[in-house]
Amino acid sequence: MSRRYVPTSEEQELIINIYQSGCSLMTTKLRLLEHGFRSTEASIQTILKHAGVLRNARQLKGARIKPVYRYTKRCEHCNEEFKQMFARHVFCDACAPEGKFSKYIRKYGISKREFDVMLLIQKGGCAICRKALDLAKDTHVDHDHVSGRVRGLLCNHCNTRVGILEDHEFMKNVKPYLDACNDYRSMGTVNTK
Repeated sequence: MSRRYVPTSEEQELIINIYQSGCSLMTTKLRLLEHGFRSTEASIQTILKHAGVLRNARQLKGARIKPVYRYTKRCEHCNEEFKQMFARHVFCDACAPEGKFSKYIRKYGISKREFDVMLLIQKGGCAICRKALDLAKDTHVDHDHVSGRVRGLLCNHCNTRVGILEDHEFMKNVKPYLDACNDYRSMGTVNTK
């Protein structure tokens, strides 16, 4: 009957140092073999858990430990101070609580606050048809494609129609088509042979 292998304190320190340098569990095991230690992946994993180094499933698979950002930064939209939680966190939670509002700020210049004011002015409905907007999927920020000026919030259906009306080339071609009033049924049978 074989005895269970127990790593020495020197080996445990080496395991923690190798893993914290950014290596995966497998690489840590290979580096230990180079030093003459014979720890298994399970024992390495246990040591890292007890040391508080290994915290989640991603790290079990070998992902590097990400630095924790806790810096105070100024919001690029409203200029108020906020706690930065990750490297690309440039807008405060009041301006952009979700990723889509970061896009709205960059593309249209409106934050969550301005979005909410527009929604309140429109009484929660589309600016054209007044149908209640489904904020999860059916709301579009309508803007002038030439000047970039934001006009209002529209439902999907109205946003599509406005886009067609703004396409002057399409409208120029549609007018003669509608005026011609062609009825292909009255022109006789179509030969399909």
